[in-house]
Amino acid sequence: MAKVKVGSKEWVPENAELFKQGDRRCTKCREVKGLDNGFYRDKSGREGYASYCKACDMKVQAKWAKESKSPSPVALTAERKRGKAKRAAASRKKAAAAKKAK
Repeated sequence: MAKVKVGSKEWVPENAELFKQGDRRCTKCREVKGLDNGFYRDKSGREGYASYCKACDMKVQAKWAKESKSPSPVALTAERKRGKAKRAAASRKKAAAAKKAK
């Protein structure tokens, strides 16, 4: 296997032979998949591809989205509409009170 110098250490890529063939092993599911459609590009990585395959990455993202506290875009849109209606009603009420006071 070829050694790559990273900083002051030499690194032997686990996927060196696979990478030469255009394949890579996913670090999550351990399956070997093609680089062209099996992995996302990641310029920050040593080899320029993500360590998880696309399928595992989508599972991780779905799990995070399910467990995160942030509301969905649909819920945010509905909340914005309710807030807008409340502000409009308050504005009309304030205008009516001001008109009545005159």
